[in-house]
Amino acid sequence: MKRIFAWQTDTSTCHLYRTVFPFEELAKQGWEVHWGAPPLDIKEYDVIVGQRITGYNNLWRDLAHDYSGLLVLDLDDDLIDVDPANKIPYDIYQPQRLGTVANIEMSDVVTVSTPKLADKIRRIRGNDDVVVLPNCAHPDWIQPN
Repeated sequence: MKRIFAWQTDTSTCHLYRTVFPFEELAKQGWEVHWGAPPLDIKEYDVIVGQRITGYNNLWRDLAHDYSGLLVLDLDDDLIDVDPANKIPYDIYQPQRLGTVANIEMSDVVTVSTPKLADKIRRIRGNDDVVVLPNCAHPDWIQPN
């Protein structure tokens, strides 16, 4: 059985759309799924998904250099060039910009929420290992017209 871990960095709705709902579907397909803070056995997972790992991060760097599984960085927003008018996110993410770019460059794959963000990340990475995964709504929330 394949094992996948999502390194959860928030508990907001985007965590539901980007981690919980997709991972619930993977579990239905036979995957062993976990999310939360990085466990001690993190390197034993087949896939590690880092949700919004921003700034310089020693564990992410270590995984990029010494992990045999697939290391995926998931970004649902442009956390590199935040609009200064959006003051609180700008103050949080702009000082972390260079570390976030480094995380993008050292990941095996980067998943993003929109084609526009994918184009930007491809310009940074210089390759096609960028995949658009739209936000996932829970199946019970989808109502036919």
